[in-house]
Amino acid sequence: MAIALGAVGLSGCTSLRGAPEPIFPADAALKVLEAYPVPGTVTKYREAKTEAAKRTIRDEFLFAYLNAIDAQYYRFRSRLGQDNRELSIGFDTAVLGFSALGTIAKRSADELAAVSGAFIGTQSSIDKNLYFDQTAAALIAAMDAERYKVRTGIIRKIGTDVASYPITSALSDITEYQAAGTIDHAVTIITDEAVKERVAAKSEYDQKVRFACTPEQVRQLSGGKTSKIGDFNFEVASAARAELDSGSSTFAARNALETLAKYYGLSLPQGTTAIRSVQDIDRVDLLINNSFGSAFCTMQEVDDLIAKLKAEPSFAIHKSKLP
Repeated sequence: MAIALGAVGLSGCTSLRGAPEPIFPADAALKVLEAYPVPGTVTKYREAKTEAAKRTIRDEFLFAYLNAIDAQYYRFRSRLGQDNRELSIGFDTAVLGFSALGTIAKRSADELAAVSGAFIGTQSSIDKNLYFDQTAAALIAAMDAERYKVRTGIIRKIGTDVASYPITSALSDITEYQAAGTIDHAVTIITDEAVKERVAAKSEYDQKVRFACTPEQVRQLSGGKTSKIGDFNFEVASAARAELDSGSSTFAARNALETLAKYYGLSLPQGTTAIRSVQDIDRVDLLINNSFGSAFCTMQEVDDLIAKLKAEPSFAIHKSKLP
């Protein structure tokens, strides 16, 4: 009895459309293609005597197939969501029906409960294994984006002459445009993007964590050159403080400290537009000191920094501090 009632519950499945009925159905778009068979159209194109005639044949042929592909795609996309809603509502209706009947027929409660549980399990399985869930939105977005990309390229080519864009090239573009609206292609695009993000994340991890300075590299950097750079940094900061204490109307030394911070990849603290006060000097000096220990891992990086500091005009009076 419960099985029969279950069938009744499913037969009452409600259908919800995610879009209105198209005013130009896919079947009508496909019907138009009968006037543009590929072999016949290609022959007609080759037999045309003028550039204008060839372009007309090519463009009419191309737009007929683009419109047909669009119509087919929109029907397919609409069904992705519609089928899911119909399945979900059908199973929900069946479960509700079993619950209500269980109240009326107490003697069948166990049987109904068992069948109801089977339907719930089936719905869960479908939700996990079909495309008709949250994944569908990502797939549709990928397909739409790829279709716009391919179509834009086609529209740009239509404005060219037939020597640059013959009908054979249009045929190839039609095939590519149709493939752009498939789930397989969308999965490939999403996978490729995920791989790119993974590679970028791994590269950042390698640079900042995995391949950070090793103890051996730190020991090699503890020589005289790095100490000299530290003395140079101190000299630049001291000059900025001396300039401030002297009451000078120029800001050359303080600007030099700001330039030094940039060589360590630093920006001025939030709320500071230029180094002017003693507080500004102290904060920037502290940032430089904190960055100094992680600014390089190899002696080559040390030498590169020294070369850049020596070439900077702002540090002309401090170059003697550098090795």
